[in-house]
Amino acid sequence: MIQTQPSDKISLLHLAFKGLTENELHAMAAMSQLCTYPPEHTLCHEGAYEEVFYIIADGIATISKNISEHDGERILRIASKGDLVGEMALIQNVPRSATVRTLTNCTVLEMDKKNFEIMLSRSPSMAINIIRTTLDRIRENDQIAIQDLQNTNKVLHHLDRNKL
Repeated sequence: MIQTQPSDKISLLHLAFKGLTENELHAMAAMSQLCTYPPEHTLCHEGAYEEVFYIIADGIATISKNISEHDGERILRIASKGDLVGEMALIQNVPRSATVRTLTNCTVLEMDKKNFEIMLSRSPSMAINIIRTTLDRIRENDQIAIQDLQNTNKVLHHLDRNKL
């Protein structure tokens, strides 16, 4: 892991969280660290209780979920600069719902659970940003699920028609 400059943290936090004050940005920067990981490094393991919140600073990571033994893993989304990772599990105090792996060399801003909770309690703007991000993801996942159901329904309807 490679440490990076504090000014990089401020610009990244400003990108990830709209509306944070300078004091909030500096407090968050002080409570976090930038680390770099190689390709194929697993940041979060689905089903594990982990205590780190990430913001992608540079590089690309995949967020994937194990659908079933038969269907295997499915990529839910690609994360890049400014994307938040791992906040939902920390807020809910539950295991990770997906696995996050780096595709490229990936620099991430890391904050442990204790500092994450301190910042959430101090910064309504941060909390609102996370709520918006989470709702956007839920909406996007719902649309993907609806599309999958519609496609499956078409296939079943076609099979049923052929059977008759």
